[in-house]
Amino acid sequence: MKIKKIDLNTIPNTNDSEPKKCLIVTAEEIQAYKGDLARMGRTMVVCGAIVGASLYVGGCASSQPASKPAYTSASQTEAKYRPKTNAEIQQIKIAKQEARQAADPKLLSKLSKSSNYEIRMEAAANPHTPPQALLKLAADEDGLVRVKAIHNPNTPTDQLSQMLWDQNVSEAIREDIADYTNNETLIRQMAASPDLNIRCKAALKQNLPADALKALVNDKEDDVRETLASKVAVPYKTWLVLVNDPVERVRDTAIHCLHVLDGRGNLPESLLLVMAESPKKEVRKIAAGSNRAKDHVLTISVRDQDEWVRGEAAGNKNLSPYLRSVLEKDQSWSVQEGLYREDLRKAEFSRDENYLRGMATHQSHAVRSTVAKNSHTPHESLLKLAVDPVDSVRMDLATSGSVPEECLEILSRDSNPKVRNLARQTIAEGIADEERRKKERIAREKKYLEDQEQKRIAKEKNRAAEEKKREFVRKNGAPAASDSEERLKQAGNSNTNEAVLITLAIDPDYEVRSAVAINPSSTERVLELLEDDPNKEVQWFLEHREEELARIRYNSHDRDLLQCTGCIGCTSACTCGCIMQCIAYVGDNYADQFRPRF
Repeated sequence: MKIKKIDLNTIPNTNDSEPKKCLIVTAEEIQAYKGDLARMGRTMVVCGAIVGASLYVGGCASSQPASKPAYTSASQTEAKYRPKTNAEIQQIKIAKQEARQAADPKLLSKLSKSSNYEIRMEAAANPHTPPQALLKLAADEDGLVRVKAIHNPNTPTDQLSQMLWDQNVSEAIREDIADYTNNETLIRQMAASPDLNIRCKAALKQNLPADALKALVNDKEDDVRETLASKVAVPYKTWLVLVNDPVERVRDTAIHCLHVLDGRGNLPESLLLVMAESPKKEVRKIAAGSNRAKDHVLTISVRDQDEWVRGEAAGNKNLSPYLRSVLEKDQSWSVQEGLYREDLRKAEFSRDENYLRGMATHQSHAVRSTVAKNSHTPHESLLKLAVDPVDSVRMDLATSGSVPEECLEILSRDSNPKVRNLARQTIAEGIADEERRKKERIAREKKYLEDQEQKRIAKEKNRAAEEKKREFVRKNGAPAASDSEERLKQAGNSNTNEAVLITLAIDPDYEVRSAVAINPSSTERVLELLEDDPNKEVQWFLEHREEELARIRYNSHDRDLLQCTGCIGCTSACTCGCIMQCIAYVGDNYADQFRPRF
């Protein structure tokens, strides 16, 4: 097959401002070679795709420059995760192994320039990679590669330091150097940096040199000291300084970390001894409640001036019998709570009267106070608690909501003025509550009687109205049909006389009364009987009587199957199919023209 040659110079430019040379094949030219193309096997598939259209099959001689992507990392990320063939995957696997195991600096320098980030990452982690190649990898476009290079001990520290302080270096690279370097020289520089963010990053380092740690502990910025206090791995002496920091949030952070270490069981006894004598109550509480606290620590905590510290020691499972006997003489509530925590819980929630009767004589006043506030405590036990030797027990009993009057009378004559005042106040409040309840009860009874009277009056009015209606119907009404369907037809028939409609207006069936409400023959006397009808549907039809009558008149003339009962001007030639021709047409009835609207 002969291919027609086209001179590219003879083709007009598609854009006068920027000349282009393109190869164009028209539909007519394709049609001319259609027979030959049909005999070309696979080529037919390609050519058939362009039959009937003018397409560009050649590239432009002078292509436009590609636009630079908004973010360089976007194309790199796409290339990083682009699917690879098996051969490419095998080549990358071999190259990664070479970058991981090679000791030849030249080979590693070459591999560090690979377009694949995994190969560069292996080269960045290899200790034999040349320093200059590591510096380039430390500024790599991929963050994982940068981290490996920064962690490499052969990466020159001086150059990393220069990159860290160089404002021309991208912020992402400088952030990675500050976050991931483990070089002590660089960490010292970071700890002395004027940049607050850099000093905070230095405070988070696990291998802080002693001089850098000292500088950060005494840093003038609260954020730096708080960051240092949040570390779980700082030396214990540093915490003892930070828990006494003048700033509250720094102290709280340090104390929280001590709690975390205590929960992990990482506080040594030597540190607990120092903490037990700390001027900070929160620190002494941690030491007293620690599971690693032994007799030396607990002995100090048991004699602490603060009752909450002694309470933590009282609840410590390592408390010796001797120290426990010392604390049993302590009447502080927190100490009693620590010693008898389980008994307190049972006494608070128990409903067993026998158990509560036994707990009412418990040796701990905290347990007895809890029993006094339990609403299920027997009466005789409450009488015993009313003369308890500990004032706090009697005070709790006096303020209990379920205390009987007999106990309150005893407490109102108590020798302690506080107990007496509380008991008398409870009695006064009880009297006030009783008066309030009495007034509420009287008000409820009065309201009930008023409602009953109103209902009786309304019932009498309704009965009188019904009797009046029935009397009116007896005088003016006429008997209606006995069957409900027949009565419904009568109620909807416009030919029904007034007397029958009067009777139907008080029919027990609401549909019959609704039909009467929209019957065009219903007079004022009939409609007056429906004004007080209790049914909502009847009231609705009564309110919308005129609209319903208009709708029924329209629908009745529009139906083909209505049976004609005869018109005033009806002749023998009537076909019983009146559809608006007869102006005197009167339908059979209106019973089927309305249905419930609710």
